[in-house]
Amino acid sequence: ATVGLGCEYPGLADVRKSFLEASTALDYRVVGGEQRVFCFPELFAINIDFRHLYEKLGNRLEYAVLQGQSDQAEDIIREITQEMIAQAIPLFAARLFLHDVINSLTHLVAQRYGSSYLAYDLDIYGIEKMTNIRDLAKVARQSIVKLCQTVTDSLESCHEERRRYQDYLILHCFSDGFSAAGMARDFACSIPTLNQRFKKSMDTTIWEAVVALRIDRAKQLLSETSMTLQEIVDLIGYKDVSNFVRKFRTVTGKTPGEYRQLYSLPK
Repeated sequence: ATVGLGCEYPGLADVRKSFLEASTALDYRVVGGEQRVFCFPELFAINIDFRHLYEKLGNRLEYAVLQGQSDQAEDIIREITQEMIAQAIPLFAARLFLHDVINSLTHLVAQRYGSSYLAYDLDIYGIEKMTNIRDLAKVARQSIVKLCQTVTDSLESCHEERRRYQDYLILHCFSDGFSAAGMARDFACSIPTLNQRFKKSMDTTIWEAVVALRIDRAKQLLSETSMTLQEIVDLIGYKDVSNFVRKFRTVTGKTPGEYRQLYSLPK
C-alpha cells in the first residue's frame, strides 16, 4: 500500500490539519512511486513565516468575526489571498495556513460564546481538492460566513436573554422574598446553571444586579420623596434598616441621610 503521513499533534483540533499534510505527502507518489510511506515532515520543510501576514490582518479578521461582520471578514480573506498570491506561497502551505486561521477563529468564537458554538466548518475534503489559491480561499470564505452567522445568532440570543433577565429582576427584585432559587425555578434550571448564564449574559452576578437596582431605586426615593428609611426599605426588598444602610454606604460612599441632604429635590 502507498501511505501518506501527516505530522503528529497533541490535540484533536489539529486532526484535519494532519489529514491535509497526509494528503499532500501522498501526492508525492507521482514522483516517488507506489508501495511506499511518504511522511510530510520529511518531504516538506515549511520555512514560510506567516506571522507577518496574520499580524497585519489577523486582528481585523478576529474583530470582524467576533462582531458577526461577514462582509468585512470576507474582504480580509480576499486581502490575505492577494498577499499569498503575490508572495507565490505554495498551494499546500496556503491550505495549512487557511486551516489554522479557521481553526483559530473557531476556538476564539467558542471561548467567547461557549463550547456549544465550537463547530469547525471548513470543508476539509473540499480544500484538499482545490488546485489554486483563489478557489481555496473561496471555500475558506464560505466557512467564515457560516462562523459569522453563528456569532450573529448567538448575539441575538444573548440580547433576548439579557432582556428577559432585566425584566424579571425589575418585576421581582424589590420583594424581600426574592431569591436566586426562586428565579432558577422560574427559569426552569438549576441555580449553578442560572448563575453561569446570568453572568455570561449580564457580565455581573445576580445579587450584584439586584443590589444595583435596589440602590438606584433607593436613591430615587431619597431624592424625590420624604419617605422614611423604614418605608423605603419596605419598598425595595431589604428586611431591616441597618442592613440597607450598610449596603447603601458600601455602594455610594454616603449614608442615606447624607445622600438625601445632597440630592434632595426642592419641594
